[in-house]
Amino acid sequence: MSVKLDENGVYFPDGTYQTSSAYDTFKNAQTFTSSGTWVAPAGIYRVQLTMFGGGGKGGNGSQYSSSGSTFYSGGGGGGSAAVIWNYRADVVPGTTYTVTVGATNLASSFGALVSANPGVAGTNASGSTAGSGGGGGSALDVSAQEITTTVERTTTPLSFAGNTGGGPIANSKTTSSLGGNGAATPFYNYAGATGRAGASATANTGAGGAGKGGSAGVGGDGGSGLLIIQW
Repeated sequence: MSVKLDENGVYFPDGTYQTSSAYDTFKNAQTFTSSGTWVAPAGIYRVQLTMFGGGGKGGNGSQYSSSGSTFYSGGGGGGSAAVIWNYRADVVPGTTYTVTVGATNLASSFGALVSANPGVAGTNASGSTAGSGGGGGSALDVSAQEITTTVERTTTPLSFAGNTGGGPIANSKTTSSLGGNGAATPFYNYAGATGRAGASATANTGAGGAGKGGSAGVGGDGGSGLLIIQW
């Protein structure tokens, strides 16, 4: 759909005019912390979306015995999900759009219009091998939004990889055998989960879970995603 922006609003090809989405002068917003649906109000033909998927899960820790010694290796931290910000999408008034807020390792999406990948799970430690950090998520179908006027904003998916786990260390549960930290969500600056116990990331942050370290065990879950609609 071709549109034209001016200092007061947005003109659409069918002659409709929406005053609430130009120059970020949005009048309404709805935040989804879990999956649901959103119905485009009458007179609304364009919305702005900010969203990210679920963070990657932290890798499992490992311990094994050899020649009378016990070795500990940490799992890799999960990567953070893709962040898509200020993305303009055309909608049809009265249409119901499915909103998916991704859990750990799952994408978030707004109908079929745009999706954001989750962070990649950290690798499990195995025997004497520490787990590698999971990669950051990427957008499924967005790299940069086309600029149609000087005021149309662009979006670039952002994400970070988790840290590699430590180890192996014989007969020790020191910091060098800990799991890798989960990655923070860039742009929003949420901190990823950290810690010896393979801590999970906070919900609705898209951050990666921490790898398990210091003993065998399960890594932490990534933080779930989030989606904000402005119109």
